Amino acid sequence: YLMSQVLLAALGILCTRCATLKVDSSLLPEEHAFFLLQDRVLLEKSTVANKEAAGLHHGNALLDDAGLASKKAAIANEEAAVSHHTNALLTDAELGAKNDVSKKKREASNYGTAAVVAALGVAMMSFGAVSIRRSKREIQQLKEMEEAETTCEKLLNKLKSGEDLPSVVIIKGVLSSSGKDVKAASPHISGLSAKVGTIEQPKNALIEIARAAKRGDDDGKFSSIVEKETGLKPGDIPDVEDDFTSRKVDFKDAGCVLSEILISRLSVFASKEKKDDGPHRKKIVIKRSPRVHSYNVFHARNVSDGLHLTDLQGQQLSLRLPDASIGNLVGLGEPPSLFLTTADTKTEFFNWLRKDGLTIQGQHVDLKDMPPTKLGDPLTMLSQFIFMDFQSETDLGIKANNKALDQLCSAYDRQASKQFLWEPTGFYDMNQSKFPRGATLCTRELVSAEELLRRANKAAEENNKTTEFCEPTFSRGQLPRLRDQENCFRFSELAIPRDSPVTILARPEPDGKGGINLVPPNSAENGKDVADPDAERYRLRILSGYSIENLLKQRDLNIMQYYGLAIVGAFATLWAAAGFQAYQSD
Repeated sequence: YLMSQVLLAALGILCTRCATLKVDSSLLPEEHAFFLLQDRVLLEKSTVANKEAAGLHHGNALLDDAGLASKKAAIANEEAAVSHHTNALLTDAELGAKNDVSKKKREASNYGTAAVVAALGVAMMSFGAVSIRRSKREIQQLKEMEEAETTCEKLLNKLKSGEDLPSVVIIKGVLSSSGKDVKAASPHISGLSAKVGTIEQPKNALIEIARAAKRGDDDGKFSSIVEKETGLKPGDIPDVEDDFTSRKVDFKDAGCVLSEILISRLSVFASKEKKDDGPHRKKIVIKRSPRVHSYNVFHARNVSDGLHLTDLQGQQLSLRLPDASIGNLVGLGEPPSLFLTTADTKTEFFNWLRKDGLTIQGQHVDLKDMPPTKLGDPLTMLSQFIFMDFQSETDLGIKANNKALDQLCSAYDRQASKQFLWEPTGFYDMNQSKFPRGATLCTRELVSAEELLRRANKAAEENNKTTEFCEPTFSRGQLPRLRDQENCFRFSELAIPRDSPVTILARPEPDGKGGINLVPPNSAENGKDVADPDAERYRLRILSGYSIENLLKQRDLNIMQYYGLAIVGAFATLWAAAGFQAYQSD
């Protein structure tokens, strides 16, 4: 089920681009004649519907209410007559031929979809394999960086001798600042303070899929396909203990040099499936998977002036952090680096497809214009400086304090207006790229906390009234109660106490005053494109203590996620070959 969920979400993103792919339907020219009759009726229906929706009020071209009703009734009668009279004129043989044509059209559609799914599956396996090999290289490079025991003095000596500085280093020391302490926000806000010390992260679907494959839950069905396509075996994938999803933290609200908040939206993934319901019969089943999509709503940081690292030899290096804001109005953007998140695997995969395209039945499909990825998987966070990570009990946030978002905004010294990202796909049930009928809040933009909650409330009302992901599995009356179970806001906050022992991964650069700055690394190493899964990439990290163990764990978990995606790819190829018998998505 997890694999079908991941695959259907991926297909939803691809559908708007690949729907135009031309696949040979094997229909003979004369077989189109019958469908032209129906097309004329449908066109006239559409014209009248458009007139009605537009509400045109000019001249004799307008039909009044009675005229519209009469016209629509006439069209309905004509449509019924097309089928009735055409069938009456056909011989049994001709009627059978007509049914064969309909069957051929359905088979052609399924064949085209199968071709896309199979190509997508192969691409997932290829991407997963390349990403795993890159991650293993990164692990080796990280170990070598640690073994180099880089200090400020060693970096300055390189400059004096005319050598280039390394593009990225690991350096250990104590994190401090020359400015005043900053405070974390959550311990001082009603509805959040009770959650301080609690870490309850969403489950990571791709890691769960990888674990199941390593256990042999599939009897080797999918892992053997991955091995045949890529050479990767389950034994090549690390085992990582889950000590991060759920845990308790002993947090003391003392003086800090840095605090950072991330608020994300978790939302439902709704889909339709056709299942067998007796001989030659199918039934529609609605699936509503709670809190499996995510996007970042608000991101902010408080940092003390003059933030610096004092290395183990007592020399100071200034530290410049990456930006902390929700400024990307196009796609998801990168996960916040200080939270030490695992890879946003599906977003990386789709970025690669935009770069390289997809080959379907020997035909290359350019995907550069594929819509930006607006929803991803919930992030898995590993930083040991995180002291709170929980999901709100309701769709609209903190039930006991509806001012919590405003208060967080103030605590992080942000103006109340236009700091929260409204992404409508996180609040409506989407049918591929289409909003439910009657949805009015369909534009992505920055808004205030008050406006965000107003929109969330209105979107819930509109969605409950018209979403097509309801009957027959659910009733309209159930949807408002399901809303709180299926959607929420996730609150994650970290803080770094003054004089904490840390290990930093960063790019060193001369500060122009005889010293060294530590700054965010390049988007990808060796001049490569970050969308290339083979390109090593590092981000600025601040690890607790004098060890890179947590950073190596992050890379191991990345490998598990990439392997999970490859397993989904193997599932896709089997699913396509079987004609979608197990999960037929509408």
